[in-house]
Amino acid sequence: MKKIIIVLSLISLIGCNSENSIPRETQIENKKFILMPTGKDNDFKPTNIPLDKNATPAELLNAVKTQKDDYEKLLKTVQIAVPSSRVSSRELVNADVTYRSFIENHKNEPVLATFRNTFARLILEDYQLLETTDYTKIKYYTEELIKAKSENSELITKSLIKLKSGGSEIEFKNLQVDAINVLNENNKINERLINFLQERVSQLKKNPEKRQGTLKVEFTIALLEQKIKELKANQSATSLRKVASL
Repeated sequence: MKKIIIVLSLISLIGCNSENSIPRETQIENKKFILMPTGKDNDFKPTNIPLDKNATPAELLNAVKTQKDDYEKLLKTVQIAVPSSRVSSRELVNADVTYRSFIENHKNEPVLATFRNTFARLILEDYQLLETTDYTKIKYYTEELIKAKSENSELITKSLIKLKSGGSEIEFKNLQVDAINVLNENNKINERLINFLQERVSQLKKNPEKRQGTLKVEFTIALLEQKIKELKANQSATSLRKVASL
């Protein structure tokens, strides 16, 4: 059975505490890590990191930070800016061309998951693609979110509801199945993390005299309980039911 390690320090490394925090799982050698980036950094998708099997959590943190910084440098070169006002059809066309060009030029590269998470969401929402009747493009960017295994379950659901009203019924059904699989996987990760954190809280309460690094046990327990509360409020389970009922 693969070892599961919870890296709580990633909360402060990747973002401030937020009700939008989402767990991730990433494979590193023979260990499975569950990472908890939060807030604005939820688009970041850590990918396989070549570390020694005896790597410490601190080494993992440094490796993830380096990967995140490298991805950010690359994504800053992408000419798809957040629009400041009502988007013109030309701006949407340009964003679409830029997006597809990046995908074509970076085939099979690890950064694609983060790129898809960031810019497929941007085009669907900020570039207001979802407000159009261009079902072909909406389907494409919904597929991109699903390929990235996006935790943005609300946006996936909105996109599928839109596609339900137009386009090919067969294509919609295929996309619905793929979305259900991704939402179900994300929900299971969420449930595993909740169970793990609840067990950890229980252990700490049984041994209140122990310390966790430089943190007092009371503070650690409060942090974990807040994280459990946020995870229970996650929308993936609700979205899963909505998508399945479409």
